[in-house]
Amino acid sequence: MKNANKHYLNQELIDTNIIRKLIVFLFLIYSSVGYCAQVEDILAPIKVSKSNISTWATPIAYRDGQVFIVTVEQPDNVSTGINLKTVIRKGEKSSEGWKWGSFVVDTETIDDQWHNVPSLAIDAKGYIHVAYNMHNMPWQYSVSTNPLDIKEFEFKGEIVKTLDKLALKQFKRTPFPGIGESAIPGNQITYPAFFYDKKDDLYITYRFAVRPRQSFKNRGLAAGIAKYDLEKRTWTALGGEFVIGSEDVLLKKGNSATVTPFAVSFGWTAYLPRLAFDSGNRMHIAWMWRKGGPGSDHSHPSYAWSADGGKTFFSLIGNQYKLPITIETADKVNLFNPNTKFYGPTRLLLDPNDTPYLLLQPIGKTRVMTRFDKNKMTWSDPETMPSSALDFEFDAKGNLWAFANGLKIYKRSQLTNSWQLVFEDRDAKSKNKAKKWCQPKVLSVPEKSMFLVHSQSCDFERIKITSVRWD
Repeated sequence: MKNANKHYLNQELIDTNIIRKLIVFLFLIYSSVGYCAQVEDILAPIKVSKSNISTWATPIAYRDGQVFIVTVEQPDNVSTGINLKTVIRKGEKSSEGWKWGSFVVDTETIDDQWHNVPSLAIDAKGYIHVAYNMHNMPWQYSVSTNPLDIKEFEFKGEIVKTLDKLALKQFKRTPFPGIGESAIPGNQITYPAFFYDKKDDLYITYRFAVRPRQSFKNRGLAAGIAKYDLEKRTWTALGGEFVIGSEDVLLKKGNSATVTPFAVSFGWTAYLPRLAFDSGNRMHIAWMWRKGGPGSDHSHPSYAWSADGGKTFFSLIGNQYKLPITIETADKVNLFNPNTKFYGPTRLLLDPNDTPYLLLQPIGKTRVMTRFDKNKMTWSDPETMPSSALDFEFDAKGNLWAFANGLKIYKRSQLTNSWQLVFEDRDAKSKNKAKKWCQPKVLSVPEKSMFLVHSQSCDFERIKITSVRWD
């Protein structure tokens, strides 16, 4: 865009040549010591539905100079509660600035704040995958017909009737008792999120019902992980086999079926597994639990890792799990009182030495960070995050960056160094929620020495995409 905004540390837009020269001088000075970030809005704010907001989705992807995002937006006509739009956008930089095109992948998205937000990813061959519009529903999932092209998508989910969407919206009914007939295993899906390993293989995490025919409280809301086979174009669930009968699931044939949850405990809900991959391509997973049915307060942050692509899983100290993992067997992050409640999800990160870092949000307190101390074989004491930052990333030089509401961006060069504010949006201190930016979600693009930040206005009505150069 011709009018894309460029900001530098604490820069005010004052139309005075002397002040501008001073700012440029200060920018050069601060850049030389590593305390400044070059920031550019590559997608100026666009309107979205208030139901676009989430803490867990993965709404942004990058490939070959092109940026892809997915949003929930208002309908073209009067809202019926089930006619929001799920929209995919593609941005490319030209000599005239960033240009964006769009494609509507769904016109019956249910108005369900915090739940029906889409996630997208790009596989190693360039095909765009998007999962969307699900809260205890069959998979709503599509894949682009051509690589890096948003003009046409093939639906690979399970069709849900309009009347069933109305029943879900108005009466919270979920009449989906089958085993699931979509390309991705499972049924009654919520919270899909995509992740990549070091080979660009694609994974997806989600919540699903192990026993979808049972009463809601007895369905067993499990954590699911699936891996994509690039050549076969198929998904395989990772976890432990769990046999269910005709009282648990509506079967088309036979008396039993098998599902594959990663983690499940009846009487508990497994929440929001996050994946990260270390330099040896070992998979690391962090997730939470909630006693009873679904809700916003979670507990017992837990950890596992796998060295064989998800065939076997281990605790941090190397004890092999019996799958699926249960609340009793989970390797818990025992830094807090067992009764401590958290907002989800955990943020998981690995440093250049493959040390795991977690970002946690105890309810009523500032977000904290902990790392696994390999010498003491325990998690470090929780460290308060600057401005209660919601996301963090390492750059290629080993510097740690933190992204907070505002938008505020912090950086530190060593584990013991203090955080330095390297960027603050000019409206970061505004009390007007429409001007302030919240819920930053960060995608690292190391080949461009860049982070892409997806943020949403604090009134939830707009989003923007920001590039942050770490050179």
